[in-house]
Formats: sequence, structure tokens, C-alpha cells
Amino acid sequence: MNTYWLININDNNYNVLKGRSFDILGFPNSYNKLTNKIAKKDNLVFYISTSKVFSGYAEVTSDKFYDDEKIWQEKEISPYRVKIKSKKILSEENYVEASDVVPSLNYVRKWPPEKWELALMNRVHVISHNDFMIIKASIDSAGKKSIRNNKKNKGKKL
Repeated sequence: MNTYWLININDNNYNVLKGRSFDILGFPNSYNKLTNKIAKKDNLVFYISTSKVFSGYAEVTSDKFYDDEKIWQEKEISPYRVKIKSKKILSEENYVEASDVVPSLNYVRKWPPEKWELALMNRVHVISHNDFMIIKASIDSAGKKSIRNNKKNKGKKL
């Protein structure tokens, strides 16, 4: 059975991931035990904490492995890694505001609505299939708006 993961990442590390075409994701030592559950075919959704947006989703394509090559812009190396393949990555202007989606998620219901950010503070979260599908639908919808806008503007002088 697949597991669904919400990955909290800051702008700097998201840009590194983007520059690598979303090929690999790393976890620090403190998340080793939790991420032992991660497996091929699991699904990830990206939450950029510094902007409070959802930006896309991906699939895990490898088992977890150890590699201490420095990739991300942080003090800790995040040596526990998985290979990933992006499924849908939005352009920055189409990112989904987390505040629009979060009220629908079961995962954040333990927290007062005005403090939803506290629910997503950790770097790695296991979320339900239903929560993943809600976020995925929002991302897919934002991507379709972008396609429609591009078709509308095609041929127009800007």
C-alpha cells in the first residue's frame, strides 16, 4: 500500500530541487526513523514553508539510500535519500496558497484553524490518501488554469 507524504521545504532547498529537475529528495538524520517507511511508488506533495504554498507532487522511484554528498543549502547534509520523479510541478505564479486548501485537510484539524502552520512545521509528514487527493486536485486545477490562460494569450501581443 502506498504512503502519502507532505514534504515541507524552504525556498532555497526547493530551488536546488528544481534545479536538479526534481530527481532526488533528502532527509536529515532526525527523520531517519520516520522515513524508513518511505518506499517506491509512494507519493509526495511539496509545501514551500517560506511562501506557504503547495507547488507540486512527485512519486518515489527508489528505495531509501544513504549518500553524504552535500546538495542542499543547509548545515545538515540530509543523507537519507530517495530518487523521485515529478508528476506535476507548477510554475511559481500558479502555486496554490496553502491557506486555501488547509481547512479541508483532516491532518490539520488538531490545531486551531488560525494556527494551521503549526501542523506543517516539521519537514516530513505522513498524510492520508484523502488529504493527498485534496492537495493534488488543487494543484491540478491550478495547472489547468495556467494552460487555459496560456491558450487565451497565445497570439496576443503583450
